[in-house]
Amino acid sequence: SSAQGTRGWGWGDEDKPVLTSTDGAFTITKLAPGKHTLRAYRKGGGEAIAEHVAVGSSVKMQIKHVGSIEGLAKRNGGGALPDELSVSVEDLKTGFSRSEEFYKTNGHFIIHDLPAGHFTLTVSAEGGQKKVDVDLTEGQEKAGVEVTLDDLVTLTGRVVDMVSKQPVPGLMVFASPAKSNQGFSYSFGDEDTDHITDTAGTFTVKRAPKGKLAIQGMAKEWKESDYSWFRVFRTVTTSGTVDLGDLGVMKKRIKEGETAGKLGIHYKEQAPDADPEAYAMEVSFIEPGSPASKVDLKVGDVLTTIDGIDVTGGGSMYAWTLMNAPVGTKLTIGLKRGTSFSVTLAPP
Repeated sequence: SSAQGTRGWGWGDEDKPVLTSTDGAFTITKLAPGKHTLRAYRKGGGEAIAEHVAVGSSVKMQIKHVGSIEGLAKRNGGGALPDELSVSVEDLKTGFSRSEEFYKTNGHFIIHDLPAGHFTLTVSAEGGQKKVDVDLTEGQEKAGVEVTLDDLVTLTGRVVDMVSKQPVPGLMVFASPAKSNQGFSYSFGDEDTDHITDTAGTFTVKRAPKGKLAIQGMAKEWKESDYSWFRVFRTVTTSGTVDLGDLGVMKKRIKEGETAGKLGIHYKEQAPDADPEAYAMEVSFIEPGSPASKVDLKVGDVLTTIDGIDVTGGGSMYAWTLMNAPVGTKLTIGLKRGTSFSVTLAPP
């Protein structure tokens, strides 16, 4: 479709969107000199983006056809669904996401105004949830998507100090789908504190989904705690109560308000749809004059250990706790090519 019937805006004219005329034409005024990104969108769905558009120039923007996903949610083993149904779609690669709520539809749902993409469709109802992958071409109206909800489960476990193996109380533990940055937790309310570790380090997370999960935890009183946050990945396929066993958490190396030392390494950004268990800390840039520039380290190297702790895949998040240390801290870093080096953090 053409740009007719769209709206576009720029950072000018009090940041208000500009309506197009009947022939699709628009003019955006009061822009700062230079180049800008324009976005046009149409009521009812569809958008177009033009980047690096210089002030004073003319641009033609074409809005692509949008599609929809329509389907039916069912209970595992049959049975009526509750009145409320929540459905979301997310394309991890492009960052597009949308959520809709449905009431008394007997499980029927439809999400309109979707661009082409590879979507993760998540359907949730009281006591059940299911994630399925759905591919959508430009303008496609996909119908007949049947989703059988998995029963939610209860997760139990114990959080311990990664080094001493002693229990760590006062940590809030959450569960979310492993590939989503917008996952949600399943223990809410002031009266429900089972997801906070007790003096024995144990916790219970209720109403968790099945599948590949990221189990994460952090101190309820973050600034006062000696511990950093943790994240592990587990695949849950059974029903009822699932015991995750002992989960390790690492002590912070720097106190609140203390100045962290400088290493001077920058890392390659992970793809939005990358498997978090395949994350690699690949060096993309080494700051000249930094401690990292004075050791046997090259762009393209991949860090595998820091002070003997595995920082590959799901363990990559531990790297930030280990490197966030006071000036003068000595780190021993192992590389994928089989070598290692020691480096001392410098003043920032």
